[in-house]
Amino acid sequence: MRLHDPLEYWARRRPELRVATGPDGVSYGEAAAVTSAWAVRLGELGLRPGDRLALASGNHLDAVLILLAASKAGLVTVPLNPRLRAEDYAGFLRDSSARVVVGSASRAEALETAAAGLDLPQILIDGDRPGWQSLRDWPRSTDAPLPRADDPIALQCYTSGTTGRPKAALITHDGFVPVSARWSQAGMRFEPGEVFYLPMPIMLMAGIMMVQHALWCGAAVELDEFSPERANAALRTPGITGATFVPTMIHMMLDAAPTATPAADSTLRWILYGGTPVTPDLVRRTRDAFGAKLFQSYGCTESSAMTLLTPEDHDRALGGSEHLLRSVGRSALDCTIELLDAEDRPVAVGEVGEICSRGPHVFSGYAADPERTAAALRDGWYRTGDLGALDADGFLYLRGRKDHMIKSGGINVYPEEIEQVIAAVPGVAQVAVVGVPDERWGRRIVAAVVAAPGAAVDPQLVVDRCRAVLAAYKVPREVVFLDALPLNATGKVLKHVVRDQLSAPSTPIPAP
Repeated sequence: MRLHDPLEYWARRRPELRVATGPDGVSYGEAAAVTSAWAVRLGELGLRPGDRLALASGNHLDAVLILLAASKAGLVTVPLNPRLRAEDYAGFLRDSSARVVVGSASRAEALETAAAGLDLPQILIDGDRPGWQSLRDWPRSTDAPLPRADDPIALQCYTSGTTGRPKAALITHDGFVPVSARWSQAGMRFEPGEVFYLPMPIMLMAGIMMVQHALWCGAAVELDEFSPERANAALRTPGITGATFVPTMIHMMLDAAPTATPAADSTLRWILYGGTPVTPDLVRRTRDAFGAKLFQSYGCTESSAMTLLTPEDHDRALGGSEHLLRSVGRSALDCTIELLDAEDRPVAVGEVGEICSRGPHVFSGYAADPERTAAALRDGWYRTGDLGALDADGFLYLRGRKDHMIKSGGINVYPEEIEQVIAAVPGVAQVAVVGVPDERWGRRIVAAVVAAPGAAVDPQLVVDRCRAVLAAYKVPREVVFLDALPLNATGKVLKHVVRDQLSAPSTPIPAP
């Protein structure tokens, strides 16, 4: 299976179906012709199977098409987050040995700076720019044969690098197949011709997976750049069947339309969210506003989607088993998850261990990095670096990154568990729990809180909520209020930066 195979499948059987909505949308038949022509054109530029194509774009249809054209040409696409800086791009272009740069107009200047001295062809997705070829000038059909492409690698994805230099994960074509099978089996499917609303950045692994899932089903994608107002309108537009967000987006949508209810002619069936667990209140508000079933998935660049929290699980949570919403669900179809200790031994139910995954979805290694590959892939298992605990029913509860664990008073404390409690406190918009140096405890647990706009959060309430549900040694000894949390380009909290910021005590709370 190749990334472009679902496109070719539907182009042969239902060529009239739309790949994307809107005035610039094309049918599956047209998209198949365009991507073949562009694959040939990439070969004419001197690119050969296995070469790297760097791609930095917003949510444009032609970014999807050039990705599929690269697949047809046997190239390995290097997707680059459009929020990165020129110096980030420069490092990735050199590290990947990219042979061509493709970007949207908004990223062209940064890409030019990054590619200075590399003598790479530069291709613009939208508009015109001196020194750049424009995709709109490329042929949209061809009779020339496609190159033979046997390389199993589809993507070279750089991890977000919250704790060290980014790693170049090699993702196979076949690795995408089980993801769509899992989602479809669980009920997160489309009928041919239905529409998927996608405001998530398509240059991230999650965005590429969702585009691929829509193509797998013969669905159309409505690509968008996120805003609460546009997203609210889209989910109430007849024809939209499914959508995906992170919980922060959902909060923003509900805050922008707090009294909204499902449209009378709504066709929305499901919403997928991921990134962080949610509260019962958010689940209720989301279902009241949109009338859709909810799915949650947990995964990472190297191992794609590994778990699912299904609509039935959400129903159970609202029916009295609220603890399920603190989980990320159970292992998905054809994905084995095991929690291992430092000696690679399985941990008992309820105990914390490193989340390890095995199955056809796992990446093949890190490019030109055998040491990191050997550390991550051992005995057929991918070591995620995430910590978690499994309950007796197989639900997985995240406990944070291994390198975020806090050793306070000689006891291991897992920030994720504390953050979930604090996130449910009214008025809390964001929270990060870290351990700062402490002469007595080794590490002192500190909660960095960002209040929602206009909200006033009582630090004592934060501590009281933690005391009510957590063991005493897990309760933060300080609560610090920040204007914002430092984030990387993919929106993940940079906890090492938070630790540096909190090196001096602030807003102390008595020890429990």
